[in-house]
Amino acid sequence: MPSGRLTVNGVTMRGLEEAGFGESRTFLGCYVVPNEKHRTRSDNGPEPQWNHPIYCDVPEGWDSLQIEVVNENPEQPGVIGGARVNLNEVFAAGRSEEWVSIMGREFEPIGQVFLNLTFQSFGDEAEGYAGAAPYSDEKPMPPPPEYASRSVDEPEEEEKKVPDWVKYGAIAVGGIAAVGLAAWGAHELKEHLEEKAAEEEAEALQVGDEAREENDDDSSSSSSSSSSSSSSDEE
Repeated sequence: MPSGRLTVNGVTMRGLEEAGFGESRTFLGCYVVPNEKHRTRSDNGPEPQWNHPIYCDVPEGWDSLQIEVVNENPEQPGVIGGARVNLNEVFAAGRSEEWVSIMGREFEPIGQVFLNLTFQSFGDEAEGYAGAAPYSDEKPMPPPPEYASRSVDEPEEEEKKVPDWVKYGAIAVGGIAAVGLAAWGAHELKEHLEEKAAEEEAEALQVGDEAREENDDDSSSSSSSSSSSSSSDEE
């Protein structure tokens, strides 16, 4: 099975009124891996218009998407129903649109959710699975036991809980990298200072040589002048 990124757009739902949930406030939850749950924003009424894309990483070997309709109405809170969607068609075609039948806890039909799915493969790159929190938690009401109930406004900002060993491992690696960079920086600075000192020393020697040459020239000129004066006096 390929690994990649699955975009799930739960557009809307129909049939809630007939199933006795006309006054509901619902969101659509979904996951590929059970401990990485994502959700749409909530909407009121028998035909909620979520139309909210959410993103699931699909690890290699996983080929189904679990969706759940969750009611936040305090009079009937909890999971109304759900369905399992096989992803092989999406893997093959890259996208899929369909009405998915939602079944209740007693396997009674609750309604249908219109799903728009797209899949982008990671190719040969296998991404590690970090895990994530259950459905997020801004609550218009006390959440059902299985889920928290925050409406997520921007899917790109959904937070994932990264295990401590990943965080601390990254910090450790970052610390090692920083020390390495500092060492390289100190080494380069030392070389630069040594080169600069050598250049200054060479310049000083050159200036000294030029000064000595000028002094030698002045001495020669003085000697010549003295010799000329002596010759004139003798005559």
